[in-house]
Formats: sequence, structure tokens, C-alpha cells
Amino acid sequence: MSAALCLESCVRTLSIKSECAKCKEACGFDAISFDNCSVRIDALKCKDCAACVALCPSGAITMSGGG
Repeated sequence: MSAALCLESCVRTLSIKSECAKCKEACGFDAISFDNCSVRIDALKCKDCAACVALCPSGAITMSGGG
């Protein structure tokens, strides 16, 4: 499993004025980073804890994959 981000649903990418950072604040592994209006989840740092999934207000982050 890994965290997957749907940029089309992410509040931060939809509005340049958005300061939403709930996912990044929830991540204890520094796996989420922001670059201008874009959000990135580093698959190597992500530990699949799903803390970001629970706090995303728009449901843009989900758990996907598996084995």
C-alpha cells in the first residue's frame, strides 16, 4: 500500500490562495512536500501510516496499491 494523491481534488492545488497543509503537518516521516501549488508524496519516505488520508479535507489522498 502507498499514499496516492489526486491533484484534481487537492485544495492546495485548486486555489493559489490556499494555505492548507494538514497532510504535511500530519506526516511524521517528512514524506509530503509542497512546490508552489503542487503537492508531492515521496514514496520512499512514506510509511503507509495513513495519517494524511485521515486529515485531508477534500479526500485527495487515498491508500492505493498493495501486494
